[in-house]
Amino acid sequence: MIELNREEYFFEPRYTRGQVCKVMGIGKDTLRHYESCGILSPKENKKNKYKYYAIADIEILNVILFLRSIDVPIQDIPKFIECNDIDDYSGLIGKQIKEITQKINYWTYAKKLLCYFQEMLEEYKKNPNTIKYVEQIVFRFNEATFDYKMDDIEEMVPSKKTNRGVGRITQLKIVGEKWIYSNREDTSDMVVGHLCDEKEGGCEVVLPQALLMNTLEPLDKIPSIICSAQQNYEKQYVFEKKVYIIEHSFFNIFNQGKLMRNIYLPIQLIKK
Repeated sequence: MIELNREEYFFEPRYTRGQVCKVMGIGKDTLRHYESCGILSPKENKKNKYKYYAIADIEILNVILFLRSIDVPIQDIPKFIECNDIDDYSGLIGKQIKEITQKINYWTYAKKLLCYFQEMLEEYKKNPNTIKYVEQIVFRFNEATFDYKMDDIEEMVPSKKTNRGVGRITQLKIVGEKWIYSNREDTSDMVVGHLCDEKEGGCEVVLPQALLMNTLEPLDKIPSIICSAQQNYEKQYVFEKKVYIIEHSFFNIFNQGKLMRNIYLPIQLIKK
């Protein structure tokens, strides 16, 4: 029976960069980067100046690649590699679980938003500018402050700031009669915000009943579209004073100058 020399087997440098890269499926530049950051330290052969990796180095590299795959910053990787306390290591893992959970929630919401975009676009292609009855519509949004007169871009942000892209791609405008009948000149009864998910808190609005219109018409035509719809259905419905407009910046890319808008006209009650 051959007795394994553990020190020699695990810690003797014997593998070149090329061999390691081939086995691990990574590039040499990646290895050099990890070396320059100090998180990987292969031994240099004094004769040929080449660096050689031991099995122990490859085990560390496995850990590094895993941590990078879950977006752990390079500067935080030594905390894992050098940690020798169970409680501290458990704390590091717990932190990553929390961050991964947040990312899962983000991507789940992003997927939901994209599916909604696609569904809305397909429906618009089939039935453009139609009006339909909807129930139990829920909006959750972070309110923003706009200064139109001063064109103050510093104020054109949600009150709860976020660097997440989905937090800015869909905007909610709650407008009243002043905005509608002044053809957008009077913004004193307008509220603006960005849609968000439950994790971000924000304000919640529920529309028990409403008429929904999807349109690609420019903003200057929206007040007349709202008035026309209310007049056409005034014998069937009593409309609330507020109108909810969802604007999707996502669609402005292909439509150049126009936005896909969902206009919700809340109904106070249905006349018999």
